[in-house]
Amino acid sequence: MGTFGRGLNVMRRGEDEYLRYNQEEGDSSSLLGSTIYAIHQERNGDLWVGTESGLNRFNYDVGTFDRFIHDRERPGTLSSHTIYSIYEDSKARLWIGTQGGGLNMWEPVDRKSSIGKFQYFQSNIELPSSTVYAIRGDQQDNIWLATSGGITRYNHDKNEFKHFTVKDGLQANDFNLGASFRDRNGRIYFGGAHGLNAFYPDQVKDNTTEPTMAITRISLQNEQVWFDTPYDEVTELHLGPDDYMLGFEFAALDFNAPQKNNYRYQMVGLDKNWIDLANRNTIDFTSLPTGQYVFRVQGSNADGVWSDGGSGLNIIVHPPFYATWWAFFSYISTFLLVILVVIYRQRQREQAQLVYQSQLESDVRARTRDLRRANDKLQGAVEEIGLARHDAVEANQAKSEFLAALSHEIRTPMHGVLGMTDLLLHSGLSERQGGFAESAHESATELLGLEETTFDLREVTENLCYLYGELAQTKDI
Repeated sequence: MGTFGRGLNVMRRGEDEYLRYNQEEGDSSSLLGSTIYAIHQERNGDLWVGTESGLNRFNYDVGTFDRFIHDRERPGTLSSHTIYSIYEDSKARLWIGTQGGGLNMWEPVDRKSSIGKFQYFQSNIELPSSTVYAIRGDQQDNIWLATSGGITRYNHDKNEFKHFTVKDGLQANDFNLGASFRDRNGRIYFGGAHGLNAFYPDQVKDNTTEPTMAITRISLQNEQVWFDTPYDEVTELHLGPDDYMLGFEFAALDFNAPQKNNYRYQMVGLDKNWIDLANRNTIDFTSLPTGQYVFRVQGSNADGVWSDGGSGLNIIVHPPFYATWWAFFSYISTFLLVILVVIYRQRQREQAQLVYQSQLESDVRARTRDLRRANDKLQGAVEEIGLARHDAVEANQAKSEFLAALSHEIRTPMHGVLGMTDLLLHSGLSERQGGFAESAHESATELLGLEETTFDLREVTENLCYLYGELAQTKDI
């Protein structure tokens, strides 16, 4: 007999007094904890005691206890100090429910060798609560767990689990510690916060029927849209550019436990995968891009059987006028027209450039011909000037020679005349004869002076030609 704070009381067969076992300070073989929550006797006779401090195995012969505790630093130990429930299944596996540590399982081979190697179950079977108040089994090797979040059915060999809540008819989701029983007919009883739940496990059937899905409401801008036909006959929905908010409401037509029906949807063309909605049966879309979509929705019944999704609702979102195909066609046509105009004008400019270049080349050729003709004329003039200069030089040379010869021919006689007239003037001529001689002497003197002046002019000319001859030659004069 377990007590709350007074340990374990044992009465042996044939005796009329209880033996009391409590936690003894400093004695590691004494009971671990004095508050007893669970007592279970295996088929092999071992007695297991769950307390607030761990799990104990009672050794009848010597009155001692083997202790198994939770140790955070040692993997494989119990997941919690507080043991609320103990159950042995048909395969001698020991199932241990804890406070805050979920469910533990101990294989018989490890238990026989006192190896504390516990398997932990909570997240892997999606326990709704980490506190397991009671554990009972059925003839199908299922274990039934009463927790603070409802009842869970778990089959370890098949790795199947299912949760039951008030939506399935439970009196409450929270159950009481130690309030469980299984009678000889296999009926299981669990006591909870608001009463008692009793059921035959083999009568708790799964609903394997796929629920029928129905769209019950379609809205645009939060206003319901009505059609000439029922929603289930609408196969296509057209939206304009101003229909920025589209909403759907749907239902799985399974009414065994409608609160547990779940939903998921896929907007083909927008979503690659199905999106879970849990038990929410509405979805809204805002500002769907232009294009074609298929809205598909699935629902499950309370046992997780999903509908097939159906063919879905085709949705066509039309673009605004400036994004329609004919608008794009006009944009492209305008763009091509602009390109053609630019190309045409470019070619016109190139053609005009070619014409201008051809005219320029023609003008250059004409100017070149004119320059060549002018150059030829100039060359001829230069040659004529050269010949004229040569003739002038020869004439000048001839003139110089002539003047030199003339000067020589005149100078000699003139000196003779001057000498003779000078003798005559000093020879005692009459006045008349002296006048004649004086006139002859003066004429000869003037003539000789004229000849010297001419000779000096010739020398000046020759000197000037010598000084400026090189400059004239450089200028081709």
